[in-house]
Formats: sequence, structure tokens, C-alpha cells
Amino acid sequence: MILITSVLAAAATMLFSTANGHGYLTDPAVTFLSSSTDNTQFIATIESSASGFSGTFSGSPADNTAAFTTAFEASSYTSLKELINDLATITVTDATL
Repeated sequence: MILITSVLAAAATMLFSTANGHGYLTDPAVTFLSSSTDNTQFIATIESSASGFSGTFSGSPADNTAAFTTAFEASSYTSLKELINDLATITVTDATL
């Protein structure tokens, strides 16, 4: 439950246009093709305008999470994985999602 809450909060943060948020996906883990890669760097981004989600994501973390949850449930996505696979742009050449 904590991981789901953390992922939802991170996803909501990514959707807010001026927020710089980060988190770790642990199950399944991100795979780096090179052992010299800095695994703390951003490996993918999602532009807030790309989501098509309506709502305000400039409030408190709890309010942003609630707004994201409402928008996500109203979307056609069936999982966060589907949303990330559809919208994320990988920015590191030796990483995969």
C-alpha cells in the first residue's frame, strides 16, 4: 500500500508542470544496461501537458494525490505501468523501464 501511495504521489508530482519530483520504481526494478550508470538520475520524464488529465496539481501533496487519483480513474489507463509506458520519454540511453 505504501508503494502504491508513493507511486501515485510521484506520478501526480510529475504531472505538475513546475515540480521536480523523483522516486524509485522497485517492482519491477529499472534495468540499466551499464553498471557505470548513475541509478539516481531521472531516466524518463512525462510532460504535464501530455497526460490530458484535468485538475489542479498545485496544492498540497495530499490534494495533488487526490486530484491525480480522480483524473487517473477517469482516464482510459488501467494501470500506472500503462500510463508510464505510453507517456514517458526515456532520457538515458542505457536504461529501460
